[in-house]
Amino acid sequence: LEIKAQDMVVSAGHIGLGNTPETLPESGPEELAGLAHAFNQMALRVRELLANRTTLLAGISHDLRTPLARMRLALGMLSEKPEPDLLDRVLRDVDAMNDLIARCLEAGRDFAEKDSADIDLCELLGSIAGEHAHAGVEIRGRKGPDCRLNVRPLALRRILCNLVDNAVRYGRGEPIEIEYDVAADHVEIRILDRGPGIPASEREAAFRPFYRLEPSRGLGTGGSGLGLAIVRQIAIANGWSVELKPRPGGGTT
Repeated sequence: LEIKAQDMVVSAGHIGLGNTPETLPESGPEELAGLAHAFNQMALRVRELLANRTTLLAGISHDLRTPLARMRLALGMLSEKPEPDLLDRVLRDVDAMNDLIARCLEAGRDFAEKDSADIDLCELLGSIAGEHAHAGVEIRGRKGPDCRLNVRPLALRRILCNLVDNAVRYGRGEPIEIEYDVAADHVEIRILDRGPGIPASEREAAFRPFYRLEPSRGLGTGGSGLGLAIVRQIAIANGWSVELKPRPGGGTT
């Protein structure tokens, strides 16, 4: 028992330094085996968070470098021969960079949120649908039972807004459905689109930072590649789960 306790102390020190410790054997007395299992799960989550952070920083560097290179080239050409089209491309690149930075700042704010609040779920979903009314896609809401939740409101709003953004982007202009069900121990909220769907082999990969189903890395087609990654990380931080499923009749839930 003393040896296993010492192993946990050493492993905890490795985690504190940002290193990955060896997996502890989940054997011995029931209490220690359970503690070792919980420790191993914690180490795994820390490793995943560090890997996501590294991927996030690398992806941001890449996605900022690309428009900066285009802007430098365009500005050189503008100095020789001003053209309205070149200026428009520079402005689009500036907007793309601003959107990427804004998403990262929003995610940081949502992760830092500490206080929970009592909210009306139906009102929240209605306000999110209203915010996306300008997108040119009909968003339909199905009124569920009265439901009040004690949650971190910014975190839940960010998750739902990112999921609706995805549905609008890939939904082929078809109406988006928002609905929810209340069970004894949980609430399930569903965002449903009629887009091309996501292959089963790629549903989990879609939550990785900067993973894009759309081959293009342009914001106009493939998105920033951060939406679903932010959704998953915020959900994990709040003890919620999020899944992508095929929608009967075509599309994604």
